[in-house]
Amino acid sequence: MLVTLKDILQGALAGGYAVAAPSVSTSVEVDAAVSAAEEMGAPIILDVHFEHDGKTSVSRPVELAHWMRSRGEHAAVPVAINMDIGGSFAGAVRSVRAGATSLALRNMPIYSEAVELTRKMSELAHAAGISSEGMVPCAPGLGYTDPQDAVRFVSETGVDCVAVSFSATGENGGMYLDLAHLAKIRRALGPCPLTLHGSLGADDEQLREACRSGINKVDIAKDLRKAAMQAVVAWDGAPDPISVAARGYAERLKAYILICGVRSLA
Repeated sequence: MLVTLKDILQGALAGGYAVAAPSVSTSVEVDAAVSAAEEMGAPIILDVHFEHDGKTSVSRPVELAHWMRSRGEHAAVPVAINMDIGGSFAGAVRSVRAGATSLALRNMPIYSEAVELTRKMSELAHAAGISSEGMVPCAPGLGYTDPQDAVRFVSETGVDCVAVSFSATGENGGMYLDLAHLAKIRRALGPCPLTLHGSLGADDEQLREACRSGINKVDIAKDLRKAAMQAVVAWDGAPDPISVAARGYAERLKAYILICGVRSLA
């Protein structure tokens, strides 16, 4: 069934779990993602980035949008279509017309500009009966979200969900998730669902703990496509390499769904 981002994340917030949000850019990825969610009996959020700086970033976007809606409407689990507006209000309008059930704006480094566009996007989304997701810009020189900045951002924009940063660099130069800082953000924001955007580099146990500690949406992109390519490289000569790639994508996504801690809806 096709639902809004808010519909899915309010359940995640109440249940203390997270929902996997795979980045999709082809019909093969869409079907692999929804099929994995159906097999696991879990809700799924399809993150799609149709535009970047006013230019289309996927091939045949209209056809892909129609396919996503059709696949979501006929799915056995809740499916949300979360479209990144590509940094422009015109992109937000096009995403609504394409059939998004949520609009998203990320990676705007200047706080005032991010607030202005995110607020307009959120107002448009709510007028259309759908949801909105924003991302709190990090303060200059900081690689993590200031909890009070997050509170102010949500208040000024009216978003239904907000992406936050709480990664840190260890002594060996590796990245880890600072769960103590996440706890501060969670306490400050109260009932607003939180997104982990950019989890690459964190191990599975760190992600699992983050989902237990207040994250409600986990964005996933490169790791799923890497799994798809690895499946093709290990291809055993089956007649359809596309289905092999889809299976690799889906199997890794199912592992993420387990990490997120969502209970089967079956």
